[in-house]
Amino acid sequence: MWASRNDVSYIPFYSNKFTRDRFSQIFWMLHLKTIPTTDAGPRTRLQLVSCFLEYINSKLLNYFTPGAEICVDESTIKFKGRVSFITYNPKKPTKWGIRVYTMADSNTGYICGILPYYGSLTTEKLIRPDLPISARIPLHLYTMLLEKVPGSQGHHMFTDRYYTSFILAEELLKLKCYLSGTILTNRKHLPNQIEKPKFGRKSTVAFRKGNTLVLSWKDKRVVTCLTNWNNAGMTSVRRMLRGDVEITVKKPNVVINYIKHMGGVDRADQLAATYCFLRKSLKWWRKPFFGGLEICSINSYLLYKMTKQQRGEQPLSHLKYVKTLVKQLTGDFHQIRARSSTSTSSSENDRLNGKLHNILTGVRKDCKVCSKRTKHDKRHQTTYYCDTCPDKPGIHLGNCFMKYHTKQNYKD
Repeated sequence: MWASRNDVSYIPFYSNKFTRDRFSQIFWMLHLKTIPTTDAGPRTRLQLVSCFLEYINSKLLNYFTPGAEICVDESTIKFKGRVSFITYNPKKPTKWGIRVYTMADSNTGYICGILPYYGSLTTEKLIRPDLPISARIPLHLYTMLLEKVPGSQGHHMFTDRYYTSFILAEELLKLKCYLSGTILTNRKHLPNQIEKPKFGRKSTVAFRKGNTLVLSWKDKRVVTCLTNWNNAGMTSVRRMLRGDVEITVKKPNVVINYIKHMGGVDRADQLAATYCFLRKSLKWWRKPFFGGLEICSINSYLLYKMTKQQRGEQPLSHLKYVKTLVKQLTGDFHQIRARSSTSTSSSENDRLNGKLHNILTGVRKDCKVCSKRTKHDKRHQTTYYCDTCPDKPGIHLGNCFMKYHTKQNYKD
């Protein structure tokens, strides 16, 4: 709507900064520098954006240290083009896209580490090839955290059922990191009784092996969790039913902590989707490029918000922050455009001045006089155009040329 001249919808900010053609020109010419290499394989093609995302990933923890609770989940950058590593998940809001594995601070949603998925090329770079891929991803992200924050320990990682496993819990515990998350009942090293637990009078069934606890809780459906942090204790919580009926139910502590701390990545995705500036493009690398800019914008807002709260000040809303950021980035720049030469009055004076007009040939254009695109079979094109008139109109020789240069209303 910003291109409209209607008084209700016209927004002069964009046209004052630069024209639509100038914006399109910058967007078309956007290019990322690649590292010179003799490798002609698929890795060369990934360098269009992988170097940029790796640079962003290296800067994420320079200004923020995550708290004790962190979470690992995947984000999806929407894309439906033809690329070999595109992913599809019918259960996600964004079903088609480029997957990015993300580690975030659970309390703030600050993104601490990213791992774009490029198919087998990403799998080869992960640590611990002897472990399942679902366990290698959280380990790889947590290892990057330890490299950026030496001596960091005592974190509590929350994952969903795709990543959670007994193997991952044991490996993270070696790094002095705890794990909690929902888990599939057919994972290795789990007791057979957990697949079909018998509850009886109690609503929980728990099994322990060393420091690791597996717990099934029967609510509206059976929820199975694994943790090496909590015990099998229960806490009474209030729940609202239909008709504003309030009841008290007992809920396991591991489930309460999981619900409280698992939404860090989802909180960041929500901020990214609120005022998203991704644009449609057939070039796949543009999507992760703008996705990286989104991550920087979100993290900057979260840092600003935390700083304001520490000072006891009221922070701006996300919308006002984005508007302020755009205003600061654009500054006082204005594009100067000369409109006098293309005005209607001057154009008519040049057209009807009665002087000699030069006719040249060039690319095919619609005839200014006899061509009507709005009507079927009424489009007429010509290679001739008037070089003397400012707008260089396409025009047929003969009657069309005479009407255009002698009549006020030249249309048939």
